[in-house]
Amino acid sequence: MNYEASHHSSYSLLRIVNDLLEQWRVVAAVFVAVNAVTVVVLSSAPREYTVQSSFIPQSRKSGSSLLVLAAQLGVPGATGDVAQSPQFYVDLARSEEILGRLASQTYEIRHGGETIRGDLAKLYGIKKADPKLAWRGAVERLRSSVGTAFSPRTGVVTLRVTDVFPDLATEVNRRLLALLDAFNIETRKAQAESERRFTAERSAELKRQLAVVEEMLKKFLEANRGDFRRSPDLSLEYDRLNRELAVRQQVYMSVMQAYEQARIDEDRNTPVITIVEEPQIPQLADSRDFAGKLGVASVIGASLGILAVLLLEALRNSGEEYDRLLRNLAKIVRPNAATERNSEV
Repeated sequence: MNYEASHHSSYSLLRIVNDLLEQWRVVAAVFVAVNAVTVVVLSSAPREYTVQSSFIPQSRKSGSSLLVLAAQLGVPGATGDVAQSPQFYVDLARSEEILGRLASQTYEIRHGGETIRGDLAKLYGIKKADPKLAWRGAVERLRSSVGTAFSPRTGVVTLRVTDVFPDLATEVNRRLLALLDAFNIETRKAQAESERRFTAERSAELKRQLAVVEEMLKKFLEANRGDFRRSPDLSLEYDRLNRELAVRQQVYMSVMQAYEQARIDEDRNTPVITIVEEPQIPQLADSRDFAGKLGVASVIGASLGILAVLLLEALRNSGEEYDRLLRNLAKIVRPNAATERNSEV
């Protein structure tokens, strides 16, 4: 049984090789056709241009320990470190919030000796009766043309925008940088506003508590004008009030410092990213990568050619193979049918 299976397998392999040798022209024709189509498509496709820029996110650490308490109490945005990680910018650059703003803005490019002005849906040639669908199409097209990356070692974030119009790719990249910076400034302002409100409420409460302790210490000194140090109980009470007053003053000063810092941050408009590489209009188009793409096309063409030969041979022998298939299926469904017939005889 094993010999028959091995013999049949070797026979099938030899048969396939012989079929391919006999029908080599079919394989060659399919191979040449696939490569020719690839060359035509690559040659007729418009050249694309990629614009690259990079930046480093600036970090700002708040030294006030009160912000940790605020975060524990659930104050929105009250975190000790408001710096965003590079991965945050990588995700933000491809988010619908940012891409949607880019798609809605108006651009101006030069093409064919004339100036074209409009939003990205118009410049991309997206024609929809519903403006929302056109905007959606522009966002998806923009998402495929925007590339992001960052270096874990240096923290540098890289932005790449690819388009058939080099000036459009440059302008989109430049506005993307501006939107990332503006978004972060807005986020920090909102955080600073939350911190300011929290510290203002907390400082008012601490001021009342401080006044209560000061009044208690004042009454103690008025009631004990003599040398109260000779009395252990009075001495301990005096030290306790002094310690409580010192703690209240320290907490109150910390909160007031945080309040003033929050007011400054709320009005601050300084950039929160440092530009490392400005976007520049590219002088050369991107490489078409003919060698790599033709290599893939050659593999696909050869595979399709071999498949075509096998299909042709299968169709040619379909009658014989069909009968053989029925016999094999019958053996699987009723494996003891032949034995039963022999027994009956």
